[in-house]
Amino acid sequence: MSLFQKSVVNKYLNNLNPVNVEEAYKQFIQFYGDAERIENIRLLKEENYQKVFYT
Repeated sequence: MSLFQKSVVNKYLNNLNPVNVEEAYKQFIQFYGDAERIENIRLLKEENYQKVFYT
């Protein structure tokens, strides 16, 4: 069972600006695209990783 109905998801996806989505995806890949960073995240405890967002 999905969290949202497919029609609701499609409604909001169709309203997204493709340029904004592309820019956000580039930022995501720039940050999380590094295999070393991903491995570091896996090794960290959740509390230590979350400190980055609180500062």
